[in-house]
Amino acid sequence: MIDPQPLLKIAPLFALALIVPGPDFLMMTSMTFMHGRTAGCLAAIGIACGNTIYASLSVLGLGVIFTHVHWLAVLVRICGGLYLAYLGFLLWKESFQATETGVSFDTAEARQRKNPFLVGFMTNMTNPKAMAFFTSIFAVALPTDAGQTTQLALIGMITIMSLIWFGFVAVTFSAAAFRKTYLRWSRWIDRIAGTCLGLFGMRLLLSTKD
Repeated sequence: MIDPQPLLKIAPLFALALIVPGPDFLMMTSMTFMHGRTAGCLAAIGIACGNTIYASLSVLGLGVIFTHVHWLAVLVRICGGLYLAYLGFLLWKESFQATETGVSFDTAEARQRKNPFLVGFMTNMTNPKAMAFFTSIFAVALPTDAGQTTQLALIGMITIMSLIWFGFVAVTFSAAAFRKTYLRWSRWIDRIAGTCLGLFGMRLLLSTKD
């Protein structure tokens, strides 16, 4: 039998974590603007898979592992910081390759080269904030004696909420009005998003000294 109490405690907290702009949201909007709704939806599925993995590992006690193996937590932060900084660099690079209408000269080639699902998945998996959220919230809200059915229901809830929110983002930001605005301001939108991702990455790298 499913115990609804942990789900009711975690659902609103996870909803807030989803809607607060972060690396996942920035990557999603840029991917959708540049490559359309299909790419955005694939990236959304990648993010949802990442959240599902983190939720599953947290149920299994990931927080305990990182508490006792400090170097592993540091390694994850370093990899995450470098990856986010790399994404920021790519956005800046693409902003200089855009034409006056905001469309990249090699848009067709870029669509064939990029894997939106993998970009979404890697952005989420290399974001230690996601790891910290799940390990801390689960430790507080999930009873140690929670049954397997409750654990599976919680993981399923995390997956569904991730798909709904980021799917909504992909559909909304692929609308004609949003894309028209993006084409007009694409250089600066990409540069602002790239700067934010780069700052996220640098913050993670500096946090490894703590």
